[in-house]
Amino acid sequence: MNYSEALEYLQIYGRLSPTVDLHRIKTLLAGLGNPQNRLKFLHIAGTNGKGSTAAFCASALKEAGYKTGLFISPYVVRFNERIQINGEYIPDELFAAVMDKVKEIAEANPDNYVEFELLTAAAMEWFFRNGCEIVVLETGIGGRLDATNAVMTTVVSVITSVSFDHTELLGDTLEKIAYEKAQIIKSGGSVVVYPDQAEEVFAVIRETAERKRAEVIIPDLMRLRKRERFFTYKNNDYIITLRGAHQVLNAVTAIEALEELACSGFYKLTREKIALGLMKATLPARFETVSVKPLVILDGAHNPSGMECLAGVLESELPDRKITAVAAMMKDKNVSDSIKMLANHVNKVITVKVDNTRCMEAEVLRDAFGAAGVPAVAAESVEAALKLASDDPETDAVVVCGSLYLVSEARKIYIPDK
Repeated sequence: MNYSEALEYLQIYGRLSPTVDLHRIKTLLAGLGNPQNRLKFLHIAGTNGKGSTAAFCASALKEAGYKTGLFISPYVVRFNERIQINGEYIPDELFAAVMDKVKEIAEANPDNYVEFELLTAAAMEWFFRNGCEIVVLETGIGGRLDATNAVMTTVVSVITSVSFDHTELLGDTLEKIAYEKAQIIKSGGSVVVYPDQAEEVFAVIRETAERKRAEVIIPDLMRLRKRERFFTYKNNDYIITLRGAHQVLNAVTAIEALEELACSGFYKLTREKIALGLMKATLPARFETVSVKPLVILDGAHNPSGMECLAGVLESELPDRKITAVAAMMKDKNVSDSIKMLANHVNKVITVKVDNTRCMEAEVLRDAFGAAGVPAVAAESVEAALKLASDDPETDAVVVCGSLYLVSEARKIYIPDK
């Protein structure tokens, strides 16, 4: 296969798992010789903040001189962004070659595989072939039955912010969702937990950790002093480029995870290397400015918790600005609560439907914003929505949000993939 054929092959398979075990991913990995067993992992689960925390950790590990794999989900720039080594995407031709091997195993052991399982297997093979010393591994959905939970050589687990999302798969209470995510904790290991959680989330994580004889580490907010993107934690100064108070909390979560790695044998992770890694960490579509005149910002917020964080950044970074949002949302998300979080922070909304069967019709989303008291119009395409917002003389800033599929399309318009 070439790169395009590999992507087409993956798209044959569905997104979500039709059954409830890890049998299929274990079959694929066994066919590859279980490369995951010869790797070490920093495993990250959570509802929001996984990508930012993973970016902070991978950047610091790279700066410390470790050959670092990074597996993320989903992507913004291009598909092979999901598999990286030291910040470099897996090359197109080599991605195709690894997928050839995975396809061979899948066809020799036919089953109801899903795309994420095949991709996870390919990532493990690529990281092993290239001798990665550590892999920062982000779950797809949940944790207990996520394909990434086939790994058993986790050095440190991380649970980022836990809130409501994918409730049809993970459960309709925070306790149920937290339980699913906490199952990435390994017996006798350690887990670092994002510090701003509902008490029921902490209770579930602590109970799971106690049962597995694992140590729970929670950043000490009494030792945090914030000054926007400059902050002091445990008497050490840090700078991050990612914006928002929630990113500071993601950063201190990453610091604790990296310090735990340092105590577990990754001795080159000094305070200086951690600080440098945090400063250099970048992530597309996290309040990312892609145009100055007009001001256009992309943000991947796509659920109520994410929209709440976006609202906080808009309030602190763009006070008194007239903001137009360009928005699309998936039908399986909590759309009404997401709109409530954003409603008081934008002046108007232009809705659009992206090329995805799960996406709401632009007119339906327009009416939902209108019902929340936000003036809204529907556009026929992403290009048309961006032009309408950018040309509006009453708009000071355009914020594209609601779906990573949308911000991915928008980003390609402003920053074409070369």
